[in-house]
Amino acid sequence: QIVLNTFHSFSPRFGTEAARVRDTHRMDVPVRPNKRNGAYTFGVEPKDPCFILYNWAGTYNDVSTLAHELGHAIHFQLARDHSVFVNHAPLVIAETASIFSEMILAEQLMEEKQSDAFTRAVLSTQIQDAFASIPRQVYFTRFEQQAFDLIRAGATIPEVNTAYFNTLRTQFGKKMDIPENARYEWGMVGHMFEHPFYTYSYAFGQLLVYAFFERYQKEGASFVKDYTRFLSHGGSAPTEKILHEMGFHPEKRRSWEKGFRVIETKFKTLKGLND
Repeated sequence: QIVLNTFHSFSPRFGTEAARVRDTHRMDVPVRPNKRNGAYTFGVEPKDPCFILYNWAGTYNDVSTLAHELGHAIHFQLARDHSVFVNHAPLVIAETASIFSEMILAEQLMEEKQSDAFTRAVLSTQIQDAFASIPRQVYFTRFEQQAFDLIRAGATIPEVNTAYFNTLRTQFGKKMDIPENARYEWGMVGHMFEHPFYTYSYAFGQLLVYAFFERYQKEGASFVKDYTRFLSHGGSAPTEKILHEMGFHPEKRRSWEKGFRVIETKFKTLKGLND
């Protein structure tokens, strides 16, 4: 109900689309033996509500994850007028609605709770997520580029391991001791084998959402109208075209700087709570 209220407050249409998933009993919620962990949203046919595989244990993270997955469902369902071939959003904007939904949920909860401890916890989580989704994923992608060059040049796996270890040292600097066995971590990142050069899209998507959120905070209802149209495109138009419609120009530095400003604000707010 918390999540549905958040969507209804943002836009009655978003609330209706989210409720469709619940009302058609397309959410597998209980934790049970042998059920896969995490969460997943799947749209089968554009005219039908999505299915959500989900595990509920009652934590804040579970509430946030539910908002994330229902955001995916809303994105898919708003694009229902397009064929199954172009209904799904392309990779770099596929996480837009999900991450944005987490953002509006967090903002609403922080407003309602009006507790420094709660706000501190939420901001800390958001900053950790920003690190994991932006620089962390960029370093993965840069390592992939380096690994392909090394392998083409005849490098051995130990040499690739060393290259990865060096990226970790660059990534974390002198503030963290990197354990030796971390050099093997890249071999456990499934995206590198199943979907090479996939992880950059996390950084793209996170900064895009932050830029959108900055605009939403300034414009309110007028943003909601444009954002709804943006999601309704699904994958039926070129990504650059629909981003330009939203005033976001991926080829220009200033568009990305909007996203970084939101992160900077979160750091400042958290610092103020800790001082």
